[in-house]
Amino acid sequence: MNPKYMSIVMVLALGLIGCSESTIIGNNLVGEEDFQVSYIDTLSVALATFQYDSIVTGNQSRLVVGARSHAMIGDVAASALFNVTTLETPTIGQKHRFDSLVLYLPLDGYRRLEGEVATIAVHADQLSVPIEWGDDGQLYNVSAAPQDVVASAAVTLRLERDRELAVTLPFNALGSTLFEHYQEEGILTADDFADLVGAFRVYADAGSEAIWGIATEEVALKLYYSDMEELPVAQHVVDFPISVNYSQVLNTNVPEAMDLADSEALVSSTRTANQSVLAGGTGYGVRATFPGLKALLLEGDDYLVAAANLQLKPFFDELMESSEYPAYLEVDLYEVGSENILTTEALQAVLHLDADFGRDTYYQLDVTDLVEYMLEPFSTSEFGLRIQLPQEYLRTSADVMMLADSHNGSQLILYTLAID
Repeated sequence: MNPKYMSIVMVLALGLIGCSESTIIGNNLVGEEDFQVSYIDTLSVALATFQYDSIVTGNQSRLVVGARSHAMIGDVAASALFNVTTLETPTIGQKHRFDSLVLYLPLDGYRRLEGEVATIAVHADQLSVPIEWGDDGQLYNVSAAPQDVVASAAVTLRLERDRELAVTLPFNALGSTLFEHYQEEGILTADDFADLVGAFRVYADAGSEAIWGIATEEVALKLYYSDMEELPVAQHVVDFPISVNYSQVLNTNVPEAMDLADSEALVSSTRTANQSVLAGGTGYGVRATFPGLKALLLEGDDYLVAAANLQLKPFFDELMESSEYPAYLEVDLYEVGSENILTTEALQAVLHLDADFGRDTYYQLDVTDLVEYMLEPFSTSEFGLRIQLPQEYLRTSADVMMLADSHNGSQLILYTLAID
């Protein structure tokens, strides 16, 4: 048997890929045969979009709110849902007077908007019943929310990219009821408090074309009251922090070309302008395969693969600044057909940013071990790569970016050595 496509490193066969550094052939691997550099070859990369049936968004550091439309995935709506709990019992007596109750929503640094400023109507609904964790202890982007609304509030928000601000929405009817309970009964049990308050949903008008983040740990229901016996009159505040929480991120009016019937469906990039979709919140990912590798095996030439690099050409979200681009993409190996994930820890395709012109911007991953294994004459399985945004983007954003297929710049680069 010819020694073609001999495996230099068999890490893949033993469990695959423990690091992302390039595998370079050394003198100790060459032996007595006469090797010489043959050529650098590029092979096509086939891409397809898929969508997870759900993404964990419960109990994250950020709650996502807003609305936007995107040509590839349709209309996206993000809502923050959460319960409020009591950690302390306020001392409220007859000398105290109720002032107000507000829902306090401090924004974090996550902003996605067209231009530098957007004026948006922000809404909050008090829901009749609390939110509950799912049977698996999680909440997801598609988890259903209580529908019965007890009270609502709205405010106009002037959202700027770099300005620190917090949104406050009044719920004085609820506040007056809470105040009277504490004033007359002195205490509310956790269950009574939950039954009285229910839950909250925060959302924006459809068509807002802006998405922003709320700092989860700082959200609170704030009860203000005054002590009328103090001079000057002193105002006090009680904070009720949130407990169970999640972001609901849904997309509707999806273009026909991107219609995915179920979580196993794939949409080839040939149907979507030679691009595939990665998206946070809505859970879109990309699968990459290499149709040219098997054809290479059948050509019968004798050479070794010294190294192989996958370069993926990105087209970033138009609402993102360059400093906000993901520094890497998460990549897993899977077996085509069975869809079994073979990596125990995600690999990283690292961003190489052409800050001057953008033409040479790409994500790169060393796939030497994968290519060598796939080129083994006795390999009967076909493997591919599952690509997604990092967890931070996947669970706490509504960002959308595209990966081009080989028609628009993505490629598999092989560095080979000929055998004389």
